[in-house]
Amino acid sequence: MRCGAKKPAASRDAFLSNVDDSGERTFTDTEPVIGLRWQVAQGLNLFASLACGAEIPTLGGVAFQPGGDGGFDAALNVWISRRAEAAAKWRGTG
Repeated sequence: MRCGAKKPAASRDAFLSNVDDSGERTFTDTEPVIGLRWQVAQGLNLFASLACGAEIPTLGGVAFQPGGDGGFDAALNVWISRRAEAAAKWRGTG
């Protein structure tokens, strides 16, 4: 499974033309997930899953440059997470 966000489709900072620290950034991403369940025996199940996720920067995150200066931070990237999980579930009789 390949995880990761695509590069931004658009990134533009219009600070010099409109003097209001504005900018724009567009993100596109696919977040794949796969899960399996296997009934090993009566009452015993095994589970497994793999997943990827992406969290885009917040408005507050892109509002400041590194070092604390104001202005649109077009270099701030998406945070990528990769998760794996495995479990067993036993449901006895009686």
